Amino acid sequence: MTTTPSESNPARRTLLTAGAWSVPIIATGAVAPFAAASCGESGTITFNGGTAGTAAVTGTWIVPPCITKITVSIAGGGGGAGRSFNGQMTQQGRGAAGALVTVTLNVTPGQTFNVIAASGGRSGPSSPDIAAAGGQGYGNGGISQDPATPASVSSTGGAGGAGSALRLGTTLVAVAGGGGGGGSADANASNANITGIYGGNGASPGTAAGGGSRADFNGFNVQQTGGTSATGATGGAAGVAGTSNNTNIARTFGTAGGNSGTGANAGGNGGTGASVSGTNSAPTGSSSGGGGGGYAGGGGGSAARIWDTANSNASAAGSGGGAGSNFVVSNPTLIATSTQGAASNGGTFSPPSSGGSGFVTISWPA
Repeated sequence: MTTTPSESNPARRTLLTAGAWSVPIIATGAVAPFAAASCGESGTITFNGGTAGTAAVTGTWIVPPCITKITVSIAGGGGGAGRSFNGQMTQQGRGAAGALVTVTLNVTPGQTFNVIAASGGRSGPSSPDIAAAGGQGYGNGGISQDPATPASVSSTGGAGGAGSALRLGTTLVAVAGGGGGGGSADANASNANITGIYGGNGASPGTAAGGGSRADFNGFNVQQTGGTSATGATGGAAGVAGTSNNTNIARTFGTAGGNSGTGANAGGNGGTGASVSGTNSAPTGSSSGGGGGGYAGGGGGSAARIWDTANSNASAAGSGGGAGSNFVVSNPTLIATSTQGAASNGGTFSPPSSGGSGFVTISWPA
């Protein structure tokens, strides 16, 4: 017996989207068929997160009769890609993948598991004056701000993906952190070269930092650091200043990620990305990626702008956000095995796309 709830192909056991963890909304009869299943039947059920930037999907699952072991794969939401304009950009800011945590659990028939499947972070919008929304889940992804001045600039970083989680009743079992959003870049100088603006993957054990950024033109250059990723229950630090040999520079720093228990559904929210804007004579601006949510949230990236006053040329770049952290409960009676790695749901940078949703898949043998 295999069931895969989804928004595009709803089944009788499909979970409906809910805005709160404490009040999961499920279709009538969604749980009872599993509880009443006959012994000797195997099965799989998948809870898919919603569209990037929207509410997570939550619900419950009851262990069927005769089942004493299950395998659960949990993926955090992917980070959205940044959007860049002009200049010689060798790499736009791809979004980072969320974490993939797989656990094998010793269970008892009739136990109730609660799940939360995260959404990914949105990509940098093509229109100005709009921020990229982070994913929602167990710890929401950080948003990426819009460099709103001047209004013609729309070089924006991607938002961070949210974390996905599994609970046994009120006990937190496992969390997969979201990936960091990618950075962005903008230039009005034809010889500008901007590189390295990707987000941090939610890879094992969810501690990959966001990528830094480097902008270089007319012999002037600036390097910015990405947001660092969360470690355990501690949120990642905000991206800060790198190096520069140019005195005509403006910098802004991102926001640190939240610690475990400070964000959505007791997770940690990812940090907000930074933005920097120019003037009408040199209208360049960029924003950095937001951090991923998770057990704790990753930090948002930093942004910088440099300019040449003699020629009114300018270049700007924002770095990537860090990843949210993972979690697996320390209980050898419950946890038989566990592994941590990365999912494949980060936003692509050509063209920029939003991060893919997270998911929670539960499988049980005959």
